[in-house]
Amino acid sequence: MKNYLKANPQQDSVKNYYRLLRKEYTTNIVSLGYEYVYFDKRFDDPWHYTTLDYTRKTSFGPLTGRLIYSNRFKKEGLQGEIEAYPIISKKINAYVGFGYSNAAIFPKFRTGASLYYVFPKNFDAETGFRYLNFDSIQVTLAVIGLGKYVKNWHFNLQSYISVSAKVPANSVTLSARYYFSDRFNFAGVQIGTGISPDDRVRNINQALNYKSYKLGLSYARDIFTNTSLATNVLWYYEQFASNTWGNQIGINFTLNKRF
Repeated sequence: MKNYLKANPQQDSVKNYYRLLRKEYTTNIVSLGYEYVYFDKRFDDPWHYTTLDYTRKTSFGPLTGRLIYSNRFKKEGLQGEIEAYPIISKKINAYVGFGYSNAAIFPKFRTGASLYYVFPKNFDAETGFRYLNFDSIQVTLAVIGLGKYVKNWHFNLQSYISVSAKVPANSVTLSARYYFSDRFNFAGVQIGTGISPDDRVRNINQALNYKSYKLGLSYARDIFTNTSLATNVLWYYEQFASNTWGNQIGINFTLNKRF
């Protein structure tokens, strides 16, 4: 195939087919991400957040190992995570995740699980839970989500509902993504209220949060073969004390390499 391409560089259809084959047969993904979070009132110093992921496709589903570094409140810390996405059947997939950290700026322990269902007419749904264990409080949330594909669009409504009435950790997010080709090439927008437990950057003691509203934009494209660059901008308008509101802006860049 490579020799044919060299001899016939004008054959675009063959080159595109070769690129497609390379994408289909990649089994590993390495991701490096960085996020910068600015506060106009709530905190004096910005937050810094860096992730390194390795994902491998297996016969029973993808496995991911993740190392997270964060600098928040003028403190540094690391958190390690392991995630699995088992394939149960053609119409049901699952998610199971575990994380641990001995740093005060992270939850000491986090875990979660979900089931993803595929329904007729391009509908999908999620049910599950998330659990965060901070030194001073424990947070357990139920997860409910509903999505639908419309051509290249995917619309999703996801809600996290606190099991404990003492912890105001509920959140609802409506998102829309337009996929140019695959999950590494898209443009998206999200609006919502509350902070998701799956948002690692903003997971601090949930009892400290009052209300918040968010708006986010995202974009990702391949910059080389099997190499994509994704960026995300997320704005929060949050209440952090009685009758006191402030702005929070996060900018994220993630480089993904498939091989």
